[in-house]
Amino acid sequence: MGPPLDVTEHGAATPVVLAVVALVVFLLHGVVLIGSGAATRVHATTAAECAALAGAQELANGGTTRDAERAARQLADENGATVQRIAVDGSRVDVSVSIGSEPNLASARAAAIVDELS
Repeated sequence: MGPPLDVTEHGAATPVVLAVVALVVFLLHGVVLIGSGAATRVHATTAAECAALAGAQELANGGTTRDAERAARQLADENGATVQRIAVDGSRVDVSVSIGSEPNLASARAAAIVDELS
């Protein structure tokens, strides 16, 4: 048998264990926020690219600038994005969108060009 336990040391590990658990929870929260922000940025990029392609497809099908803008807005909306800017210049459709809110606000910009096949 070992030496008798000192009664004043009972529960001395509890504050250390609580501190370690709090640190782990804090670090996991940070990892989740970083992952969520990255996913939101990817979502915004995808929405911008799809919207620009939808506008360019509309132009390729003989649509007007207004048709291209409408198609781009509709697809951005279907992807949960808020259109910040759409510019149609000839055969180029440039779309900027944002998704989310602070602290996970993400924005992206994409362009698509209708290439005339010879």
